[in-house]
Amino acid sequence: MAMQVVITNAVLGNSGDAAILQGIREALISTGVASSGEISVHDSDGTMGRALYPEWSVSQQASYAPAGHPRLVRYVSRAIRRSIVRLLVVSERARRISCWRVWADHWQMGRTIREIRDADIVISSGGTYLVDHYNFSGRALELELAKAFGGKVVLWTQSMGPFQTTRSARDFAKIAQVVDAVFFRDEKSRVSWSNAAPLPLVSAVVADAAFAITPTVSSASACIRDSRPTAIISVREWRTAVVGEAFSFDSYAQAMREGAIYLLSKGWRCVALSTCQGVERYAINDSKTATAIFDGLDVEINSAHHTPSQLIRELEDAKLVVSTRMHLAILATIARVPVIAIAYEFKTTELFAALGRSANVTNIEDVSGGWIQDRVDALEISSNVLSDDEIAELSKSSSSPAIQLIRAFSLSAALKS
Repeated sequence: MAMQVVITNAVLGNSGDAAILQGIREALISTGVASSGEISVHDSDGTMGRALYPEWSVSQQASYAPAGHPRLVRYVSRAIRRSIVRLLVVSERARRISCWRVWADHWQMGRTIREIRDADIVISSGGTYLVDHYNFSGRALELELAKAFGGKVVLWTQSMGPFQTTRSARDFAKIAQVVDAVFFRDEKSRVSWSNAAPLPLVSAVVADAAFAITPTVSSASACIRDSRPTAIISVREWRTAVVGEAFSFDSYAQAMREGAIYLLSKGWRCVALSTCQGVERYAINDSKTATAIFDGLDVEINSAHHTPSQLIRELEDAKLVVSTRMHLAILATIARVPVIAIAYEFKTTELFAALGRSANVTNIEDVSGGWIQDRVDALEISSNVLSDDEIAELSKSSSSPAIQLIRAFSLSAALKS
């Protein structure tokens, strides 16, 4: 019997997060955990999520106010929402009242709460939000509510820790108390959890959820747009060093600009493309950053929004990707394109170490035009593209949490009272 599943903490305005979501969905469906119609997605901006992915069932997260309103209105709305969720977490009577059909029929938040109540499993979408420099108290609330309603709570392929601030340690402790299964995408994150709390009975280090995506077969282009080999470059705004040292965004921007100049001088066609762009309601637009960094250069700015599958098709036409965004690097790997990566968080260095490609990644505070030039000169296409067997193994690892959930929660229908 398939399970009712809610995937919460989604941010579909970011195509990297959408790639995680798509990978989780494909893993759940391919293994029989749930059908497409039994999977509900709770997004921090449900209206935007539904517009971008109308084929998915997307609702507004209970503890987040949707975008599109003045900041003060959103602040007040979020405070009210979180007060309601906190009440539901601590009060069984409030939980019973909140699930009356009238609320679900006439109140959007009521529908969201009812979906959490009816779920056998509530999955916190994979990502890197359980880290010290983010406030993840709202995300923790979602999981506390899921546990209060009796569902199984799962964290899917997370990078996390080390929980050294008072706020992150407090909110992590709340999450650790309610989680039934956790999947890490690197050993460093597993250690961060182990240092702060006992591991749940179900836990493992597995490949990022996006590796579960099966690329769609694209038809060949009707014409060749450019005879030059294409290099896709992903940049982003950032202000923090990976290892806590002094970091200058201007230095990073200059390095990326110098890298583009070198590629152009060698006859490459350069295209700026990223996973965070082209969505008006989303706060980040990497194409604007690219426009500023590459001003005056013959670098094409692809500023449109692309779904993960569309990004893979764009990447398939490239011969090289220079990526600051980790999930663009993952999608390029799936597309069989060699990647040079700039890590703005430890997740990217951990990924490339696991792929056996540590020489092709550097921390954002260390990148220089010279480093990019050296990597381009040293790059051997054949040795920097994963084999079909390696990609298949990553896909299997990425989907393995679904198999483990089947084994651990096979009697899910009887687990909720």
